[in-house]
Formats: sequence, C-alpha cells, structure tokens
Amino acid sequence: MENTKHYDQSKWYKAVYKLAVAEELGGVTPLPKNVTDITERLQSAFIKPWKDIEPTEVPDVDDVVSLLKDNTPATPSIGQIKSSLKHLNPRKATGADEIPAWLLKRFHEELASVVHDIMCCSIKE
Repeated sequence: MENTKHYDQSKWYKAVYKLAVAEELGGVTPLPKNVTDITERLQSAFIKPWKDIEPTEVPDVDDVVSLLKDNTPATPSIGQIKSSLKHLNPRKATGADEIPAWLLKRFHEELASVVHDIMCCSIKE
C-alpha cells in the first residue's frame, strides 16, 4: 500500500477508505458514525498482520542509562553533517526550529561545524 501512495494517490486513498468502512467476511459494514470508530477500524486493519507477534520487551530507563555510561554512542562526522545539509530538499517546510531548509542547504559548508557541535552535544547528553 505504501508504493501505491507514491504512484497513484487515488488508489491509495480508495484503499484506506475501504479499510475505514471495513469490508468484512460476508459483506460491507455500515459507514462509521464517528471519527473514533474510523480510527479503531483503521488501527485494527493496520495491526492485523502483526496480531500474533509477541511485542518486544522495552528495557528499563536505568538499564539504558547504565549501558550508555559504559558505551558512548557514535557521533556523526562533520563530513556526514555537511553531506546531509547539502542534500536537503529546499522546498520542504521549516521545522520547529523555523530554519528553512534552503538556508541550511545554501550555507552547508559554513553551518556544518555548528550543526555537528549541536548534534554531538545532544547525543552525549
């Protein structure tokens, strides 16, 4: 279904609509009456393939903290940051930082070391 979204949006939306009205074994169920009903039907349709799989165990925060004290996470190189900034799509909307992608792309050489420092400090903290 993911590929359909990119190649033929009308088919993708029809598939999602079909899931929302939930065609069941013998026929079509009535159209959902509210948003909650639609979201529950979509959720059940999307999780159906994984319903028999056991969820993974989420580690305790204390376990993660002790692992991180012993092993420092990898940090990106300035070259990786520079390359990432250089390949940003300038037409994308700004994020929470309100810095437009075109600005980061245009000045990727100058900003790479600053962004690198911010990312490395964030990872280490």
